Amino acid sequence: RYHWNRRTSPDLRRALELFQQAVDIQPDWALGYSALAETHAVMAGWGTLPADEAYPRVREFAGRALELDPNLGSAWACLAGTAESWDWNWDKAEENFRKAIELEPNNATSHQWYANFLSVHGRFDEATEQIDLAQKLDPLATIIGLTKAEVYYFSGELDRAIVECDRVIEMDPTFPGVYLLLGDASRSAGRNDQAAEAYAHYYGTVSPGADEGIRRTFASGGIDAVIRVVIEGTRQAGQFQYISPAIMGFHFASIGEADSAMVWLDKAYNERATPLVSAAVSPHCEPIRDDPRFIDLLKRMKLENVMPSYTRN
Repeated sequence: RYHWNRRTSPDLRRALELFQQAVDIQPDWALGYSALAETHAVMAGWGTLPADEAYPRVREFAGRALELDPNLGSAWACLAGTAESWDWNWDKAEENFRKAIELEPNNATSHQWYANFLSVHGRFDEATEQIDLAQKLDPLATIIGLTKAEVYYFSGELDRAIVECDRVIEMDPTFPGVYLLLGDASRSAGRNDQAAEAYAHYYGTVSPGADEGIRRTFASGGIDAVIRVVIEGTRQAGQFQYISPAIMGFHFASIGEADSAMVWLDKAYNERATPLVSAAVSPHCEPIRDDPRFIDLLKRMKLENVMPSYTRN
């Protein structure tokens, strides 16, 4: 669980190894299979495993868990996540999230995942209620704190998102993902100095030495130049590991390069890349929100009626 909560690609792969060892030792342990399902779901969600590789395994392991224990809420939450992120069956996803929470009302992860589902559909008040419940159940979980910050980020409450990121950093300054969201929220809030420093910290963690390059780029070219450096670094990393095309599409969208953004977002659509489910509400996509190609993408995903925070004025 320690490795699973950290959400880096090496940590998730280590978590997978350990959960597999657990079910090898005890093949009739439902929670072990549910944990394997959860790990594959998170690897897809964080863009470290292709959806078409991850979600069949999620279904396989969640199904095995439910054969052993039909009332295991965590396994139902995995099926909910699959219906959301792989099938784009929003009604089925919500039905399964509600079932998961009914069966295990004290499972913090189910409330966290449901909060994320609600937020990407623009249901921010409900999302806040669910993530608050998750945090009450597990107040020290950095990943839940990060999701709370993300709910605020998607809802346009950028100052609150930044405060939540700072709280996560207080709990665990070595947690990499929080710096990426801190950079995104700070950039959307116009705090470009803070954004550049957060990006430098994050990319310096995943690629030693990148932090100084980002600082130099920001000093000479500003925040958009930093994003172009990030795009190039991500493209190079993609030669050696899976990188979700949705991530590339969001980067290009955030600097207004609509043609490149749509190439990658269409690729993400064809792959059903998990991060794409946030396209309707992500501030990254604000610069291309009126592009007919982007509107068509949302229609194809049945997200065209989602009202993101940045269109409410």
